[in-house]
Amino acid sequence: MSAPSKHLDEARAWLADAERPSYSREETETYAAIAQVHATLALVEQQRISNLIALDRHTELTGSPEDWQRERVLRADVREALGL
Repeated sequence: MSAPSKHLDEARAWLADAERPSYSREETETYAAIAQVHATLALVEQQRISNLIALDRHTELTGSPEDWQRERVLRADVREALGL
């Protein structure tokens, strides 16, 4: 996963395009649908980050020393996804 997702920016850009008065109704609906897809993908990525954080905490509380190494990998993944 690359640091932070651009799906939210894409959703905003497509939605802004959908609001142009020169577009036909079909074009407006198409751009709005594409914006919705990108917004949904942004939400999915946020849920994935949340799941990784929850898994990280679970591993920290219950894991073996071998899991602690895995925990560090997950933390790096979460940091990258958050753009830290």
